[in-house]
Amino acid sequence: MKSLGVDDFLMIGSMVVFIGAIAVTTVYATNGGCRHIFYLTPTQVIETVKLNFVAQAFGITSPTLGKLSVGVLMKRILGPHTIYRKWFIYITMGTYAVWSILTVIFTYIQCTPTSALWNPTPDMKCWSNQVFPDIAVTHGAFGTFIDFCYALLPVSLIKQLAITPKQKVALAILLSMGILAGIAAAIKTQQLKEFANQMDPTWATFDIFVWTTVEVHLIIICGCLPTLRPLYERIVNKRSIAPSKSNSRPTYGSSTQASANKKVSFWKSSRLSSVAMPESPWVNLTDRSEDKIIVELSVDIETRSARSGDGV
Repeated sequence: MKSLGVDDFLMIGSMVVFIGAIAVTTVYATNGGCRHIFYLTPTQVIETVKLNFVAQAFGITSPTLGKLSVGVLMKRILGPHTIYRKWFIYITMGTYAVWSILTVIFTYIQCTPTSALWNPTPDMKCWSNQVFPDIAVTHGAFGTFIDFCYALLPVSLIKQLAITPKQKVALAILLSMGILAGIAAAIKTQQLKEFANQMDPTWATFDIFVWTTVEVHLIIICGCLPTLRPLYERIVNKRSIAPSKSNSRPTYGSSTQASANKKVSFWKSSRLSSVAMPESPWVNLTDRSEDKIIVELSVDIETRSARSGDGV
């Protein structure tokens, strides 16, 4: 993970949206949110319930971007030879993204006009109190399913790696940390039914906000851990994150023999400059063509020297 990818930008987006959520909920709490509604004035009730609905959009978008980031990261980790797993990731990511967009839309079309959500009017038309909570619970349950799947998906491939058992265990723990986010998402999903509470919405949604905050924190932390491993290696083991760019090359010289015949090997300089270092991905390239050139040049030089009577 030496360069920025789509997963990085999605995770940054999740964090930015979550910062917005923190800002909204801070104002929400300052104005009396997260308290029983009968402690608030009529003006405070309207303002806090409005902020409650604004915060819900942030609370859906932020974990969604985080989960999509983890999905893209898993696709990068699994590599090109796990076609079925990759298609599973594509399908779940697409389904969850569409579902999240629809859930945000449903949040604001429960009532007509939308302002009736926080400022009821006699002519308003709203869905049944149980419709949106059911949508929210279904969306949360699918998100929980994704958290656990993405956490366990790469673990099945670890046993095939040529590393020590200790390294396999450490890698499995590192890649399955998303289980913690799944646990938080499961607890949050269980609380989503409280959206049906219209009598005391400011107090009823308190636990939802708490567990959404925990979930997003865990998604960001656990989703970034695998990509931070190179930095960890650099700090702990003093290793460089970037591949070596040393210009040093093996030294090749002509060998002098005790016999009368001397052979001078001429190396093709343009080919020498491409000799791979041990760290290079081209280390497996063969150099038979260079050997052939060396032999042909050596024979040609000896032949010409013999004809002219000059030693080489």
